[in-house]
Amino acid sequence: MRPNVPTCAGAALALVLVLSPGCATRTQYEKERNATRHWEEIARNMEANQHQLESENRALRSRISELELASVGATGFREAAAIREEYEKRLKELEARLTGLPGVERGDIEYLTGPEGPVLRIKDSVLFDSGSEEVKSSAGAILSRIAEEIGAKSPKGIRVEGHTDNDPVVRTKAKYPLGNLQLSAARALRVADALTKGGAASADKVSVAGFGEWRPIAENTTAEGKKRNRRVEIVLVER
Repeated sequence: MRPNVPTCAGAALALVLVLSPGCATRTQYEKERNATRHWEEIARNMEANQHQLESENRALRSRISELELASVGATGFREAAAIREEYEKRLKELEARLTGLPGVERGDIEYLTGPEGPVLRIKDSVLFDSGSEEVKSSAGAILSRIAEEIGAKSPKGIRVEGHTDNDPVVRTKAKYPLGNLQLSAARALRVADALTKGGAASADKVSVAGFGEWRPIAENTTAEGKKRNRRVEIVLVER
């Protein structure tokens, strides 16, 4: 009796049956991997398109701004220049009038033209006692005059900036533990409050900033330089 040995055809069939599940799994894996690569490529293309659209959007906005500015025309620019010239003239006159008030010497209040608009620079000794944020009673008339002048031609915004020299706060250290930065901000806030009450502008137009010793306009190595650095600046923001 012949032993029951599988034929070649039977062996091949058995091999196919054994390998079929693995082949099916690998085929499915290849399909899924190809699908993943396909969607990853789509995502990369969409991201690239998004960056391109954002760049084009920025360019278009810039161009629109240029066209809007150009649309103002020469007449608009001349009118704006005339208004600014008149405003600067009035501030210079105000500077001269304030110089004649009690406690104000020549150079204590200066008019400047800044990058954002006109600036009134006031030495700290005109407004405050040393190391204090309380506005002197004699300074009330000064701030009232300034508020009245600003209110006559209200700018887009008013920023009051406080500045000090680099000497540490000593006498009032307990009140200003953060030093010059805190003192300069407190002084700016007091002046801003006075301007608002004086009718210079509504509170939503007024902002304050304290820079302490970090924006000097003179060297802090001499008494005169330190005196110049201790100041309040009222910036009339026009744009």
